[in-house]
Amino acid sequence: MYIPRQAFAFLWIALAVVLAGCNPPQPANGRKTANAPLTTLVLADTGQNFFTAPTILLRDQNLLSTRGVQLKVIDYPTGLAAKNAVLSRSADLGVVAITPVAAGTLRNEKGRLISTYVRSRAILKVATLRSPGSSRTITLADLKSEWPKRRSRVGYVTGTVSEMLFDRLLQATGVTRSQLRAVALKPNLMGTALINGDVDYILIWEPFILRIPNSSGFEPSRKVLATMKSGSYYEMSLSLVTRPDVVASKSPALIEFLRTLGEVCENMKSNPETYRSRTEKLLHHKEGELSTVWNDIRFDLLPFDGVTADQKIAAWRKWSEKQLLDEAAWVSNKTPSPKPEVPDNMADYIDDSIIRAATAK
Repeated sequence: MYIPRQAFAFLWIALAVVLAGCNPPQPANGRKTANAPLTTLVLADTGQNFFTAPTILLRDQNLLSTRGVQLKVIDYPTGLAAKNAVLSRSADLGVVAITPVAAGTLRNEKGRLISTYVRSRAILKVATLRSPGSSRTITLADLKSEWPKRRSRVGYVTGTVSEMLFDRLLQATGVTRSQLRAVALKPNLMGTALINGDVDYILIWEPFILRIPNSSGFEPSRKVLATMKSGSYYEMSLSLVTRPDVVASKSPALIEFLRTLGEVCENMKSNPETYRSRTEKLLHHKEGELSTVWNDIRFDLLPFDGVTADQKIAAWRKWSEKQLLDEAAWVSNKTPSPKPEVPDNMADYIDDSIIRAATAK
């Protein structure tokens, strides 16, 4: 029987289509292809601060949509608001600092810490204004002498890391609150209060101190800004918090999110000037404005000591448990009766399954 050449061509094409359907292309590293259905992941971010640069840059580069994840971002003004979004199921994942806020998130057993990717002992600071020619560095000895001697007015933010640093500095100096005047302020009013002379010192995180020299009313010919980093008295951090049901239903998306976040952090370390400049542009900072603080922050998917990923994860768990317990105990001590109960440990509120999968070779 004669079969036209065109029919042979058609049969070969049909066979190729069938075989291709039986053996779909496999994505590299187990990642989904761009044509695969996307999993929506809702992120509650606090993206108006350079401290959150990794997630800001991840969003800017729009990497996740090619990796099987549709990222939907809702920006919140505070970690407290981001935490509430996660607990109320308005978001799957939240960016929070390990503070009293995070401790409260996990203590009610609805939240799970899955990563800590930013650490710094230099972003939370004490600041004051001094006469030109004076030292621009505040020491613990300065606080021990000046706070009680001048009955200084010290501005802080109630219930936050600002107040925790305040309490720890009081303990370190031996000064009591009755020997000075504690002034509770909102974060955005700190700089203005210091410039106007309403307070003598402020305890606040960046970028509020960074903005003071460019603020209205600041006269560099009359005053200079002096600061003290929190150092050993307090370490700021950023972590990702989710819920057990999200871990159960969206693990692949969470793993891909952490992998991509890790890539962004590695790029930030390899090309610090490029990524600092891009962050300045995205957050409307002047070019070079973040150069004095950028290197004070450790951006890393696992910014903990260790050679292997397992060692770093073990160090992260140990650090997180202590940090969370310290925060929870501080909250309990600050709360009038009945005081919230402090757990014996925080191990149950830390889920390392996602970070282990994200860092697996």
